[in-house]
Amino acid sequence: MALFAIPNPKKSTQVDFTTERVKLSVENIPSINNKYKFTSANVIFNQYTYEALEFLSLGVFIDINLNAISENKTEITVEVRRKLGSFNQSHEVTKANEHLVKIFDAIAKLTAMSLEEMEELKKAKETKGTITNRQETDKNKVHNSNSWYEKNWLVILWCVLFFPVGLYALWKNSSISKGWKIAVTCFFAIIIIANINGKKERTMSTETTTAAEQSEAEAPIVEETSSAVDETKPEVEILKQTSTYEDVMDAYTIHCRVRNNTDELITYVDLKATFYDKQGNIVGTGLGNAVNFAAGAEKTIDVMGMDIQNCDTYEVQVDNIMK
Repeated sequence: MALFAIPNPKKSTQVDFTTERVKLSVENIPSINNKYKFTSANVIFNQYTYEALEFLSLGVFIDINLNAISENKTEITVEVRRKLGSFNQSHEVTKANEHLVKIFDAIAKLTAMSLEEMEELKKAKETKGTITNRQETDKNKVHNSNSWYEKNWLVILWCVLFFPVGLYALWKNSSISKGWKIAVTCFFAIIIIANINGKKERTMSTETTTAAEQSEAEAPIVEETSSAVDETKPEVEILKQTSTYEDVMDAYTIHCRVRNNTDELITYVDLKATFYDKQGNIVGTGLGNAVNFAAGAEKTIDVMGMDIQNCDTYEVQVDNIMK
């Protein structure tokens, strides 16, 4: 069965600041969180792209678009997309939602700073980078360039012949970029995991065959019974829910424990939250999703809503189910 590809996680919000002020904050995101590296920008259309590396993945791109609603109001739209392929696993979507929260948090902190504070933060970042580069340069000067792991051809040879030694040499080598080191390490990790899973499947297959043969010879014959799914229960049932609130971006995260009451795999399900004020008026919505929800299984889905103001109550319901 092909994995179901879901849309790129995306979030928009409006802030009471000029577009030029928000642009300045977006341009200084690495000063707050060095996980995000600037990739490209189109200053005419107010579009910015950052990238972030992730374990066992080529990483993601983060697109930030600014739109001037009025003279003192700006709409910020952030979209997370994979560098290769599309999102099709629940843990990938959860990680992408974490990127959304971190990006909006960085923009909020920077926008709340004065121009002087932002300039001091930027200078402190540059000074730290200069000191680090100087230390690395001094370290490289005293490094023995004749070490065996500094020879690139020998590192490649060891990776092919005996990868544990090759990986050690790869990370000790100072001339190979960090991106290549991560990519090669991930490649070997995927191979090891695939081999382990293959061995487990073969072992389980052998054990299942043996158990089946024994049951045919020894087990008494019993009448088969079928258990039907309780038709009174919904396909996806919300068992319980708790919420947390972050005042930086007026963000609510509702942690919903849900159960698949069907006897089929649900490839995609999303939950929608509606937030109300004391008068019962809608003040915002939130969205959470999961993929590959096994039959009869339970899992926690985080429903996130941002820029939710004057919230008194909320309601969560199952929005879409795909099998």
